[in-house]
Amino acid sequence: MLSRPDVVVGKPESSEVLLAVEVKSVAAQASVDGLKEYMVRQNCPAGVLVSPETILFLTNRYTEFQPSSIEQTGTCATSELLGQTAGRRQTESDLVERVVLWLDTLAAAPRSSWPPCARESIETLVLPAVLNGVLRSAGKRLRRAS
Repeated sequence: MLSRPDVVVGKPESSEVLLAVEVKSVAAQASVDGLKEYMVRQNCPAGVLVSPETILFLTNRYTEFQPSSIEQTGTCATSELLGQTAGRRQTESDLVERVVLWLDTLAAAPRSSWPPCARESIETLVLPAVLNGVLRSAGKRLRRAS
């Protein structure tokens, strides 16, 4: 079954997807494969897979219309990017809320606050999408483009 991201950043007034974010309670290869399939199907340039432990950054190299053209460009601990949690297990909906907050405040955050392991992926994949797009979750608009 093809993946449907929890959060997308799309072009305003368009169905074009600039960034797809999938949140899973466990980082499994099936989740990575599902996000890659979605990225190929939607011609999406960037993807992020978030689990309670790890965040993976993916980019579409557009070398072919296959999931093999999607490459992992970075990884970091979720706590490094989204902050520590108060010692309780995070549900997928908790993580989605944290991801939306992070994306919504990313443009104003100092680059020095980004973990070194994710800095390049954020700079080249995530930030351009956020600056030029609209956050959507489950098809609903979360914020207007700046």
